[in-house]
Amino acid sequence: MKIPVSLLSTYLYCPRKVFLERVLRLREPPRQPLVLGTIRHQALEEAAKAEEALVSSEVDGILSYDDILEIYKAQYLSLLRDVVQRHVPALESLGMDPLDAYHRALPTLLREAETRTANLHRCMDSTKLAGRQLWDALTPKIRSEVAIDSDELHLTGIVDQIHETGDSMIPVELKTGKMPREGVWPGHRVQAAAYALLIGERYGKAVPHAIVHYLDANEKRMIPMNPFMKDEIRMLVGEIMELMDNRLMPEFCSSRQKCAACGLKRQCYDSSLMDSLIVALREKVVRAGTPSAARWPAEG
Repeated sequence: MKIPVSLLSTYLYCPRKVFLERVLRLREPPRQPLVLGTIRHQALEEAAKAEEALVSSEVDGILSYDDILEIYKAQYLSLLRDVVQRHVPALESLGMDPLDAYHRALPTLLREAETRTANLHRCMDSTKLAGRQLWDALTPKIRSEVAIDSDELHLTGIVDQIHETGDSMIPVELKTGKMPREGVWPGHRVQAAAYALLIGERYGKAVPHAIVHYLDANEKRMIPMNPFMKDEIRMLVGEIMELMDNRLMPEFCSSRQKCAACGLKRQCYDSSLMDSLIVALREKVVRAGTPSAARWPAEG
């Protein structure tokens, strides 16, 4: 069995939430910050995926920085409009104006366009190349939405971005919301480190560190890798598997602040609902005949 890398972060935040989501199959309702974060996240992913075609076909001569920036901006804004359009039903269900969502995501896309332009212009200036040859020479290469897993670590997931330069690869996790004063949130650290281990195992390249990019602050925080991280992640994976295998609901989270921000708070504190779901789960286990058959209840 393999568990999603994202569960490591959820487990550190609240083991009970892992139980509610993965064993009882409860789902958080969509909320404004989540939808807005998803829009920015998807727009950045699609922009990264489109960069190869953009450079190979649009940058067909030696261009100025401003010319390149306009090419990037035109494509990024078009992609953002398309992403917002796909989320109109979700936005309207939450009473949100799609145009407002567009303008709230816009600064992130414009900053990304400036970053990509600067990187491309430096490469063009030093190599005097254009088009496909320029793309081949460009570093770092940025891959987006890379599916990856590990039989050894019992993990599976999708890396937001991988920055590849020569013999090294760096996972980059894109996060919305508040960032800590220093470093990264514990769940973000473990998630990014897990992806670093998966990438090193899959590609056999050096992964000296991982990065968490906090989009709202436009700040990137580095996580140096060390030999103890694999042991830490293995321990967490084991604890999560045991939680789901035993199907024993953990106690409430000790932080009321976390509970207040959780989309499952109402269900979690509804003792009657919890009791009925546990009874239904127990009956499902009995019907299945063996505990392992019901380790992962079917999606409902």
